[in-house]
Amino acid sequence: VRHLVLPNHLNNTIEVLEYLSQFKKDIYISLMFQYFPAYRAINNELLNRKINKKEYERVMDYFKAKNFKNGWVQELLVS
Repeated sequence: VRHLVLPNHLNNTIEVLEYLSQFKKDIYISLMFQYFPAYRAINNELLNRKINKKEYERVMDYFKAKNFKNGWVQELLVS
């Protein structure tokens, strides 16, 4: 399962991880943090920036707490 984490929408990511945790713990999950605002998102105050370190850490803490065994997580690239 691939999931793109969006800024200001961490509750959506938490809900997705909670849902996926109902399945076998060996499910493969790919958490993607490469979002960047483009086109109309630049004018949307909820989506007009990249993920920040605090958001990244919150998602990672939750991901680890759910004890998923397999998957990939993109590093947070801070510019």
